[in-house]
Amino acid sequence: KAAGSLGGKFDMQMTAMTDGHRVAMEMIPNISMPMMAGMRMKYVFAIGGDTMHVGILLPPEMAAATGGGSGMRMDMPMSMMGAGNPLLGSIMDSIRKAMTDSLGKGMPQPLYRSLGISSIVAGLRCQEWEALAMGDTTRVCVIPTPPALVALLAQFKMVTGLQSMMAQFPGMAEMEEQAFGGQRMTAIRMVMAKSGMRMELTNFTPGVPDAALMELPDGLQPMPMPAMPIKPGGSDRQR
Repeated sequence: KAAGSLGGKFDMQMTAMTDGHRVAMEMIPNISMPMMAGMRMKYVFAIGGDTMHVGILLPPEMAAATGGGSGMRMDMPMSMMGAGNPLLGSIMDSIRKAMTDSLGKGMPQPLYRSLGISSIVAGLRCQEWEALAMGDTTRVCVIPTPPALVALLAQFKMVTGLQSMMAQFPGMAEMEEQAFGGQRMTAIRMVMAKSGMRMELTNFTPGVPDAALMELPDGLQPMPMPAMPIKPGGSDRQR
């Protein structure tokens, strides 16, 4: 479970869990509108699968007002979450162009510095580092990336097309390898000095989660997926 905040104007709590075969994520945004308070968004997908199940759970008052049950659900292809989505694909194209231009102009690589101290975050001991990039200093506390998370991230990059996009930047792999002294690490606390953004792991529970938590709740009204063309070259996976 992790909580994040942006400048005191927006904060969100996210809970992620896996049973080794499926991944479930639930996000609870802090919304100032009373009628929207308590809205939740849940995402469930099978590792190696092609479909992401999305549920939007409405607060009781809003659910009663809409008369549509407790919320809505969509079952969307994983490719629509990444470069295969026309909108997201266009955004990624813009990011790719900006990165290409920056790399061509000799954009400085991020500088990582170990602070030589450790802290305890959510009961886990992590190592404190600073990263300097784009004129901002980010303080992070990192732990070795669990092998299961490495495999999950690799799968996610493949099905969303991020892997093929990042392959177009030969220098990116070297940047990742050089970060944190060449160690593969995951930040469980991150604070950006300039923007004030903070993300922190607040709770970690080892073990297999309850099977009911790995499914969308009953009573959600199905929403048809709009017909959207797949952006050519958006995914590494053949369908």
